[in-house]
Amino acid sequence: MITLNLFTDMEYLVSILVPIYKVEKHIEKCVRSLMEQSYNNIEYIFVDDCSPDGSIDILKNVLFQYPERRANCKIVKHKKNRGLSAARNTAIEIARGLFVSHVDSDDWLVKDAISILVEKQIKTDADIVSGDALQILEGKTSIIKEPNYHNKKEMMTEILKFSSPLNHTIWRRLIRLSLYKDNEIYCKEGINQGEDFQVMPRLVYYANKVDKVNTIVYNYNCMNENSYMNNLRHNIGLWRQNIESHRIIETFLNTKNNDYGKEIELMMGELYCTSLYNAMKYREKDFWNEMIVEIENLPSSIKSLIGWNNLWKHFTMNSYHLWGTFIHFRSFIYNEIYSKIFKK
Repeated sequence: MITLNLFTDMEYLVSILVPIYKVEKHIEKCVRSLMEQSYNNIEYIFVDDCSPDGSIDILKNVLFQYPERRANCKIVKHKKNRGLSAARNTAIEIARGLFVSHVDSDDWLVKDAISILVEKQIKTDADIVSGDALQILEGKTSIIKEPNYHNKKEMMTEILKFSSPLNHTIWRRLIRLSLYKDNEIYCKEGINQGEDFQVMPRLVYYANKVDKVNTIVYNYNCMNENSYMNNLRHNIGLWRQNIESHRIIETFLNTKNNDYGKEIELMMGELYCTSLYNAMKYREKDFWNEMIVEIENLPSSIKSLIGWNNLWKHFTMNSYHLWGTFIHFRSFIYNEIYSKIFKK
């Protein structure tokens, strides 16, 4: 077990923020993992986004079993269902900790997660400290590691590259609350897919220092059928929200400086191509036409890099097998592009 004996007098308040909506099958395991953290100085903020199931009753029942923690727990209820982004915003507005840690209510923390992250933060004075996650699928698990980086510029590049499946997420991290408050960083309410990507690059941009631990601190549960991620692939409305989240970051970074111009262009090219593939797969003609326009408006250099100039004329709404081949090989080509263009 990780202990903070050397830092007992420095155990600052950490706020753990948990949005809750339709997670009655998972909430008990999540909450027990939070109550049983080895770190002591924690406040817990649960945001009930008008969950229609028994999630809140289960939450209250579990909290009753941890009287030593219960006084530091808040359950905030929205007057109406407002979505995940609004729930995250509400939690940030209420938080009092020096640092915050986000946990989705169908996931759970390892017992020493907060202790491990805080210990690293105290040693390095980082504004953001990240850890690894264990991805849990039906019948198997896999470790998702935080990419290696030495400074915030490298971390930003890794996020924009999507070099790791989850390096854009806000959970499995310790984040200085003042990054949110001082820079007015919030999710755009109503855009509930890619909401983490709306926020994470902005947090990194304003951070003075970032660091990581090479340790699993988070269990990422991929078996919740109600999650936004599990509904993304066959819900074009969510794909539109995902695109909007990316555009928010594209606009933000382009108005700040040009340090990430090429990464942003490639990121958007990749996003539009993947979206086009889903439009074809689910026979969404209007969405297909929207994505064609978006890709044609990309710079010719980016269209060339993603293979669009040579292949686009062969694609129709019925090109399922050709698209499948294109998507499969594009990921390899895309990584090769990044390694050559952005090689230090």
